[in-house]
This record gives sequence, C-alpha cells and structure tokens, in this order.
Amino acid sequence: MGKKPYKFSWGFAPTPTRGWHPLDPAIDFFTWGRLFGKAVLLAVMTLVLFVPGEATAKYSIGLVGIQSAVQGAEKTNIAAYVDMQDKRDPMEFAQSVFTDIMTDELATTELETIDLSRQANMARRDEIIFQLKMGDPSKALQLSDKKLDYLMYGYISNFTVTHRESLGSNNISVEVSLSAHIVESATGKAVFVATGKGTAASHGVDLNKDGDKISTKAWTDALEKALTQIADKVKKEV
Repeated sequence: MGKKPYKFSWGFAPTPTRGWHPLDPAIDFFTWGRLFGKAVLLAVMTLVLFVPGEATAKYSIGLVGIQSAVQGAEKTNIAAYVDMQDKRDPMEFAQSVFTDIMTDELATTELETIDLSRQANMARRDEIIFQLKMGDPSKALQLSDKKLDYLMYGYISNFTVTHRESLGSNNISVEVSLSAHIVESATGKAVFVATGKGTAASHGVDLNKDGDKISTKAWTDALEKALTQIADKVKKEV
C-alpha cells in the first residue's frame, strides 16, 4: 500500500491518518499563533466599530446674552435691589451666569455653544438683541469668525422682591422669570422659545447692613434655577 496523504492537524492531537512526526510541535505552535492573531484582530475591530467615540457637535449656537425687560413697579429695579459683593453690575453678572449655565448644560447635546457676549459691552448687546428681535441677525454674526447655525438671546421678564418679617427677623425673597429665544442665523427666524422661573431668599448673615437688598448668593441661586429650567427644555428640543 502507498503512503496515506498528510492530513493537517489543528494542534489538538496527532491525526489518526499517520503517526507522530517531529515537525508536529512546530506546526501546532504556528497554528495556535495564527489563531491568537486572528482573535486579537477581531477584538480590535470590535472596539473600533462598537465602542462609541466622543460625540461631535452637529450645530453651533452663539450665546448673545440677556437683558432686562422688567418695567413698572418700584421693586423691579434690579440694580437697586441686588447687593453685589464685588460691586459688579447685577445685569453683567446675570450675563455671565447665563453663559456659564448654557455652556455647561448644553455640553452633552449636539449643540456647540460659542460665547459672543465677551465681544460686546452691555449697550451693544442690547442693540444686537433688539435687532434679533426684529429678525435681523447680521450684527450678532459680526461677533464671531466661526460659522453659526443658531443664535440665542434672552430677557429677564420679571423681577420681584418681597420683604417679610418673621419673629423679629427680616427676610427678603426674589423671584426671577426669564425667557430664551433661539433664532436661525441665516434667516433670523425664531425657532424656539423656552422660559424658566427661579426663587431665592436672603436672610440672616446674607442680608446687607440695611437689610433691604437681596444678596449676591440669592441673586445667583434664582438665576441658576431659572436658566437650568430653560437649558433642560432646550436639550429636549435638540
């Protein structure tokens, strides 16, 4: 009888078609090496294809700023009823809170936020916001050299301070209502409006020496509550 043809072994045991051969260990070693290499390659491909990468923003939105639209009653005068520790203008401070909250809260969405407020003083921002309200985004777009898909601006529509005495202690509370408007940068068309309301109180050590103004902390807390509500509504629309 002639020799039986060699049957390739995957390395588990010598094949029944022939006896042991001195090259079997080497063949088994290279076979397992190829199998290991394939397994590593498959694992790498799985990571590349199925592990989510860092999300990239699909749209950019310029944060123009906010302004006060409160009118009427005596206690709607924001500057007169907010005691800023660093003597900053309360509305300039509100502008920074607006930018910080929107930047932080919208960071996980498909929106890339771009702060435009630093490129203009309060008077110019008020002018730009007025133009946006009229449907003209041209002046706002001049504040950035980046392409912007949307623009956001807002109003403080209500500011109410309430004094209350309890057990000989003077407490002052503030209620703030805000609205944020998002417009298309190409057309100036309004696409979304969100509102929020925040309340906070000053009492005890938070009161200023005259006891007739809300503290910086209360002003901050009220703004943050209202703006966080707005950001949550924006995230649901994105």
